[in-house]
Amino acid sequence: MKIDKITIILIIIFILIIVGIGFLFNYFLRETKIPELKEETKIKPEVGILKEVLETTTEAQKFVTTTEEIATKTEAKEEKKEEKKEVYRVFYKNPILTFKIYKDKLYFYDLKEKTLSYYSFQNDLVIPIYKNEKVVDVIWGPNDNLFLFKTWQDNKISFLILDVLEDSVYNLSNDIREINFLDKNFVAHIKTENQDYLALLDKKGKILKKIKDVSFEEIKIVPVDKSSFLVFELPSNKVSSYIWIYNTNGFSKILTNESTGVFALPVSLNQVLVNKIENTIETKIIDLKGKTIKILPEVLAIEKCTNYSDLVCAIGPEIDLDSWYFYKTAAENDEIFIYSSKKNDFTTFKLEKSFDILYPQILDKKIYFIDKNSWDLYEYEISF
Repeated sequence: MKIDKITIILIIIFILIIVGIGFLFNYFLRETKIPELKEETKIKPEVGILKEVLETTTEAQKFVTTTEEIATKTEAKEEKKEEKKEVYRVFYKNPILTFKIYKDKLYFYDLKEKTLSYYSFQNDLVIPIYKNEKVVDVIWGPNDNLFLFKTWQDNKISFLILDVLEDSVYNLSNDIREINFLDKNFVAHIKTENQDYLALLDKKGKILKKIKDVSFEEIKIVPVDKSSFLVFELPSNKVSSYIWIYNTNGFSKILTNESTGVFALPVSLNQVLVNKIENTIETKIIDLKGKTIKILPEVLAIEKCTNYSDLVCAIGPEIDLDSWYFYKTAAENDEIFIYSSKKNDFTTFKLEKSFDILYPQILDKKIYFIDKNSWDLYEYEISF
């Protein structure tokens, strides 16, 4: 039997119609099921996430019986978090030994990387400068061209100078016991078997002149201006000291009574913060003749104050100074004060969390400091 072309075409069309109807039927059937599946998969992840949030507190789980209650409690929790916004944060990822802010840069020694670096506030960049694994302290100068490093090598303290402009490092004499900046030069305590004196050094460490013969064991040298500096014995509960000042008139005492736990920090050309520990801690501002100008809240140690741009100090409950230095006890400094020499007054700021604060400094209504418990560098917003 012959099948003409028209019959073949009709058969093909019929088959296509049957296949099309089957496809459409299957498609519409599938569409009616998908919305139900979407509803189920939409609920389950939310419940799972909320349960994970609540696993952090067992008390919350006792009272949650429905997904609606879970959602309500979670929303309330989120609102509470927004209300209590933290005003502090860890500023840098690694522990920090010490730091100083120079204008728009924050210089620091990274304890993990063993590197002196700086953070640029303007460019939001960290730039490494100099790596040395022996550094135990950095002595900060008036600008960021020269740096003094105290190092521990061959079981003894030694010092070196980093000249950034010349890209050079100068190792200093092993006879130097203490050193600090004095304008573009340095003043050092030099002690040998036969000699004990203060001397002026150039920026490469060469002795320019002897300043004065002395009889010191361990001292701190703190610059006042381009030609004068303060000297006192290393602060301790077991060591009594005067506070001496050297200027164009030579050496004189500005704290005429020996006391323990003594330290001093210049506030201006005519004012000095002095601290001493007798039965209790006494912190005050005096003039260069020793006259009291202002009584301040008690400060435990010199490391809790800086005067780079403003005099800023951390204060807290009184503890034993030597125990604090030897990590046998920690300070709980809940407050910071800023002293204004022009107003002869101070402003105190209460912090929301307790830290053992080192080297507090201010920039743009933010306080930066190291927490001695963790050696983390913090940034803390304050309201003036």
